Amino acid sequence: MDDLKLISDEGLAKLRMQLLTALTHVTVFTPGSLQEEWTKCGKLNCHCASAGDSGHGPLYSVVRYVDGKTRKQRLPAELVDKVRQRIGAWNDFQAICARLADVNAEESRRLILGSDGARFPWVGNQWNQTGSDASRFSRRAGRGWREGDRIALGGRDIRI
Repeated sequence: MDDLKLISDEGLAKLRMQLLTALTHVTVFTPGSLQEEWTKCGKLNCHCASAGDSGHGPLYSVVRYVDGKTRKQRLPAELVDKVRQRIGAWNDFQAICARLADVNAEESRRLILGSDGARFPWVGNQWNQTGSDASRFSRRAGRGWREGDRIALGGRDIRI
């Protein structure tokens, strides 16, 4: 995200449009990852029982997290290449979304700090308040906001 600090406001807007356009091209994907397994059946006369044999396989599965639990779905061998492409598209989708989130965080940082780099003009005695946030705000009220401070903005912590 540090590289975004070097881009102008117009450059950020252009980057946002490029990312949104790229996002429209990633429409078919499979969330998760592809797992390849080799198993041993446990029969004494089977080839997999000999030392150094990798066992039976490969067996493929799509693995993903659903509601905090790992879910695994077996995959027929003929679908492996197609699902591998769809999982690659999922990874692209995640990368585009992460970069878009970084662009939004940088724009928010600039909004808060001002385009000329000025710090919060409203910081002063009005931040000396009581309550659960008193220590957080009164600590900053005396010195103002500085580079490196973290704030929560839109459910995401950003560093200014």
